[in-house]
Amino acid sequence: MTLKRFKNRIACKLLIYVGCILLVLCGLYLIWANHILEEDYIREVTVGGVRLSDSIKQSFRFAMLRNDREATHHSVNAVGELEEIEALRIYNKDGVIVFSSDDSELNKNVDMSAESCAPCHQHSKPSPHLTDFERVNIYHHPNGDRTLLLINPIYNDPDCYRSPCHVHPSDQRVLGVMDLSLSLKMHDQQIRIYRWKMIIFVGGLLAAVSMVIVMFFRHVVSRRIDDLIEGTYKIASGDLSHRLPIKNPDEIGTLAKSFNHMTQTLAETRNQLHQSERLASLGRMSAGIAHEINNPLTGIMMYASMLADSFSESDDQINEHIEVILREAKRCREIIKGLLDFARQSEPNMSLNSLNKIISNTLKFLTGQIQAANINIHLELDDRLPELMLDDVQIQQVILNIILNAIDAMPDGGTIRIMTQYDASKNKAMLTVEDTGEGIDAEILPNIFEPFFSTKGTAGTGLGLAVSWGIIQQHGGSIDVQSEKHSGTRFFIYLPVKVEKDKS
Repeated sequence: MTLKRFKNRIACKLLIYVGCILLVLCGLYLIWANHILEEDYIREVTVGGVRLSDSIKQSFRFAMLRNDREATHHSVNAVGELEEIEALRIYNKDGVIVFSSDDSELNKNVDMSAESCAPCHQHSKPSPHLTDFERVNIYHHPNGDRTLLLINPIYNDPDCYRSPCHVHPSDQRVLGVMDLSLSLKMHDQQIRIYRWKMIIFVGGLLAAVSMVIVMFFRHVVSRRIDDLIEGTYKIASGDLSHRLPIKNPDEIGTLAKSFNHMTQTLAETRNQLHQSERLASLGRMSAGIAHEINNPLTGIMMYASMLADSFSESDDQINEHIEVILREAKRCREIIKGLLDFARQSEPNMSLNSLNKIISNTLKFLTGQIQAANINIHLELDDRLPELMLDDVQIQQVILNIILNAIDAMPDGGTIRIMTQYDASKNKAMLTVEDTGEGIDAEILPNIFEPFFSTKGTAGTGLGLAVSWGIIQQHGGSIDVQSEKHSGTRFFIYLPVKVEKDKS
């Protein structure tokens, strides 16, 4: 697949939209996580630094109580040599550096207005007590490194002013301050590594989610859409037998089901159009043939009758031949009459009629034939069926044709079941005529509505069902048949339910 084609696919657009959303969400998550990480990191370093500062100050306590300046000086230098400690200073209440890990700072004054002194000297008097976080400041160097500065006041405890060597009065609260500078370089390096790990993890997660979306869309959506596109091309090329597989009952499955229903409807509509075109063509041809044959056939029948009158009754063989001529000529005339009726199918004269009443009247007309053929009639007529816009004469002709065919299919007697139903959801009436006859072979079943097709041999013209099909089509309905050999035949007629239009 080319890049240009991929850009035009829904999968690419979905990937871009979802990717942008995930990118924004992951970015916000990284910012939030980095903020939380920084706060936890500073909190942890601060607590650890304060504890370290208190421990260092406590280690100097004995030497300071003895005023052993040399021991204190060596201890400060020893602590200052540790890797993470950048500087350690102790200065008195006047801001003069008394001890320092850097000898060049000794006896120098500290700027009381500096940021590191603000927690104690931001008011007119030094603060008597500092919290752990007030004792901490973080400084940024030009090279990007950071330093944690901790100040630790040295208070005038009772052990101090009670010592024999102590020179400070007991009412002096603070004797001095120890500040400790810790390098955060190693900690910052670790946190940078952790940040990169988070970025790589989130990036990998974003890529994995994107791949899952693409694969899911490709297997669940894209391929099925490709099947739908391929199906439309096949339908456009005329292959109305193509059907889409319905794999899942989701939206695409529903679309495939609708596509298959549409294809089936198109196939039925095409067959109906072909049937209508064939019937129209055959009707025009039949009318011409009937008119051409009718005149000479009338002459044949007239001269055959005259010839029969000219022979005496003793000429049995000649009279028998003449009777054959007259009988076959009458049969040809019946066929021609059927052709003319088929060719002259007129527009139905619509009016509101009861389908149930038309069925009852048709059965009354056939009472003699039904009884003679030893046929049982079972009626299941739906009383809810409303009146329909019908041509009662044409619909009676359809019912008559179907019942006569059913009687012919049961020479030894049988049962005809006639049912009407009203489907309110589709606003249609359904008429079912079912017999217990021999049925129709599956091979010839699709041809029974073809003109001149008959299963009765010379006993039928093959036009009854073709005429019936045309009548039902003119009424806006449809006719269908189901049959199996030795299992009877069922005709289904569907007619629309509609009221008569207001002529005003």
